[in-house]
Amino acid sequence: MLCSHRWYLALLLCPWFSSIAAPITLAQVVPDATLGTEQSQIAPGVVRGGTAELIQGGAVRGNNLFHSFLEFNVNAGQRVYFANPVGIESILSRVTGNTPSSIAGTLGVDGAADLFLINPKGLVFGESSSLDIQGAFHASTASAIPLGDGIYSATAPEQSTLLTVKPRALFSSYLSDTAGDIQNKGQLRPQGNLTFAANTIDFQGPVIADGGNISFFARRDIAFNSSGAYAWSLGGNIALESGGSISLLDGAQVDTAPFDGNSGDLNVNAQHLTMTNGAQLKTGSFFSGLGGNLTVNVTGTISLSGIGFDPSGNLGSTGLIASSLVPSSTGTSGNIRVTAPVLKLLNGGSIGTQTLNEQPAGAITINAPSTIQVSGVANSPSGEFRSAISASSGSNAAAGQINLTAPQLVIDGGGSIGASGVGTFGPGGTIDITARQILVDGVSPDGEPSNIVSRSLFLGNAGNILIRDAQVIQLTNGAQIDISASGPGASSGNLTLNTEDLALANNSKILANSIFGNAGQVNIIVTGNFTLTTNSSVTGDNFTSGSGAQFSVQANRLRVEDGSFISTSTFGAGDAGNLDIQATEAVEILNNGFVSTGTFTGRGDGGNLTISVPLLLIDKGLVESNSFSSGAAGNIILNVANLLIRNRGEVAVRGIFESANTGDITINAGIIQLEDEGKISASSSSQNGGNISLTADKRLVLRRNALIDANAGDSRDLITPPPGTGNGGNVRISAPFVVGIPGENSDIVATASLGNGGRVDIEARGLFGIESRSQRTFLSDITASSDVGLSGTVAVNTPDNSFIENNLASLPDNTIDTAALTARSCIARSNQNQGSFVVVGRGGLPQRPSEGNIVTFPTGAVRARGHKQSQSRVPSINSAFLEPDGMYRLSDGRLVLGRMCPG
Repeated sequence: MLCSHRWYLALLLCPWFSSIAAPITLAQVVPDATLGTEQSQIAPGVVRGGTAELIQGGAVRGNNLFHSFLEFNVNAGQRVYFANPVGIESILSRVTGNTPSSIAGTLGVDGAADLFLINPKGLVFGESSSLDIQGAFHASTASAIPLGDGIYSATAPEQSTLLTVKPRALFSSYLSDTAGDIQNKGQLRPQGNLTFAANTIDFQGPVIADGGNISFFARRDIAFNSSGAYAWSLGGNIALESGGSISLLDGAQVDTAPFDGNSGDLNVNAQHLTMTNGAQLKTGSFFSGLGGNLTVNVTGTISLSGIGFDPSGNLGSTGLIASSLVPSSTGTSGNIRVTAPVLKLLNGGSIGTQTLNEQPAGAITINAPSTIQVSGVANSPSGEFRSAISASSGSNAAAGQINLTAPQLVIDGGGSIGASGVGTFGPGGTIDITARQILVDGVSPDGEPSNIVSRSLFLGNAGNILIRDAQVIQLTNGAQIDISASGPGASSGNLTLNTEDLALANNSKILANSIFGNAGQVNIIVTGNFTLTTNSSVTGDNFTSGSGAQFSVQANRLRVEDGSFISTSTFGAGDAGNLDIQATEAVEILNNGFVSTGTFTGRGDGGNLTISVPLLLIDKGLVESNSFSSGAAGNIILNVANLLIRNRGEVAVRGIFESANTGDITINAGIIQLEDEGKISASSSSQNGGNISLTADKRLVLRRNALIDANAGDSRDLITPPPGTGNGGNVRISAPFVVGIPGENSDIVATASLGNGGRVDIEARGLFGIESRSQRTFLSDITASSDVGLSGTVAVNTPDNSFIENNLASLPDNTIDTAALTARSCIARSNQNQGSFVVVGRGGLPQRPSEGNIVTFPTGAVRARGHKQSQSRVPSINSAFLEPDGMYRLSDGRLVLGRMCPG
């Protein structure tokens, strides 16, 4: 029962119990003759109260003792110890034969010296093997042990130099492709440092160093194959280095955490790292001290997947972990740094730093030159285990910082990147992502969204998220980016997205909400297209006393459609944030999409909404600022070259419910065009209507039931109580031309139900197809009427265009006979004959104005050219046509075109 109490107690006690009752048989330790008269000797002895075989003799050089064996094996139940003469600090032993060494019993040193054991053919530690070594133990299948400038060789003994210099456990230069392997099935626990170096290293049992450092080097692969295979340094450093792959399977663990004091660091270097089913690489502290750092450098792929049981039987995620998990402790979490071309966290795989005390969580830095993938969840009876990169705090301390750099980042199937404060006062951390392509997609089977999140769940503020230098960011199928805060007084964080293209689709969200504190700052910078489709949203709402998020959106082209929206609102005493949108090409609000600020409950005011863009198209969409409370709706300011509102599209500020005040609308544009029930409205159910100011450099056009409306108490468009006594608002329009079609019922109104009508001021060079009337009709109207109160004022200031109408004359509709107006011969006139003529109308074809005036023109006398008898011949009737040079009255009173006869 004692050996199964807990896995770390089992490691400490079980080897001791197994050693005290083992029978003694002859060990297979055979010295060779390479040391001559200083060869090793085997003798029975007693070590630490138990019988053992003692290895004596050997060659002494300074503090070094050299042994050489043809075979070196320790059978099950045997105890084999190296004698430790006075002054000896390092014992160097080699196996020169052709068979691997099998250690199935106890291998030890009768003293505190370090033990080096090399066998190029291989080393196998059996299930009942153990180490009783107070110093360090260095085991390798290398061909030699480095000694300063010399070596102690097992494959070429004659080349060995027995030096007095301290040996080094640097075997990598002496490992070849033909080197043997190291396999451990036992429970190995030296009290000092532990080094294994081989072609491959296979762990099926535990290795513990009591505060010492553990180093595993494999020319090829290192494998921990089960939950019983783990390495624990109890505060020392651990290094895993492989020229091939490192794998931890089925709950295997490598851990540097001590019971108390500082944790060691864990460093992993390999071509590939694969971990499955609850396997973990861990650093941390339990009670006090500094948490160790975890560093992983891989030249190929890191794959962490699944969940499983650790050696204690606890279910957990596969992952890289740096933590401090005792709530009342003072221990800290270390940092995690990962470098690999490809990082895959699949079906519960995770990388995390965490604290449950007052210390901040550690930082996570990941550099992946190709791809980071965080994908899926693992289901268990206790719930979902998400694939995640997480730096969280469970108490009053801050969550850690996450820094990710990769060309491609994929988060899907419920995967998460999070730096959240989940403790009482713990604030969220900062997430800094540099990636060219980012895809966040979908939800888990339980509905948890794939997300990038820096939240606070209680009293701490949320953290910040920064995404920079992206080519495209896509959020699809319910995915989220979230910097919200939930607790009293807690504010949400700041969000900055810098990308060429940004797309949200199918219920995806960007959230910067605060339940009690202020919502944060949201800066979205898109050099290309920013699109929201299919009920997606960007929100920065405040629900109590704080203010809503401050939004700044910059894009080349923004499209919001299919029920999607951008919104900052307040539901409490705080004001909603402002929303500023700037686009270099176009903003399109389409098909029930909307952009809004608002106040919904409490005393807070709605924020201002500003859009600056060459083209603003609102097609069955909405740009609005509403008030559902005692606060005022915000103002809307549009600075556009072209504004087109159609198909019930609307720009609106509204005061909804009895005490709600509306805001104002200011539009500066080149062309403003409303058509097919397009609308600009500043309305209030009970208070005064808002003000609308429209300035169009070219024209304002209203077509097919378009409406410009500043009303009070008009319940046709508002869900309201009975209308109040508010007065109509004011409409001011300045444009060269204001154009409507009389029969299309497009109106400009400043009306009221119970209060007085408002005021409409129009300044234009031309007003066409729309005119002032006392009430709205089925024609196109301008009115400031009231249902009960006094009518308002309509003032239209246009130049006097009456000269156009007054210069029209009624002309005959009979066809003009041009032959009758032209003389066939020249005109002969005597001196005494004089006359005059009158022209009615001004040239052109016959017209019939409905109310034209005849305009008279002055007449003049026609004078003769002199009393000289013409010598020219009068042309005959058949002569060529003479071009007229004037109009002449004949003796019968007729006017004809002709030419005077010569002379």
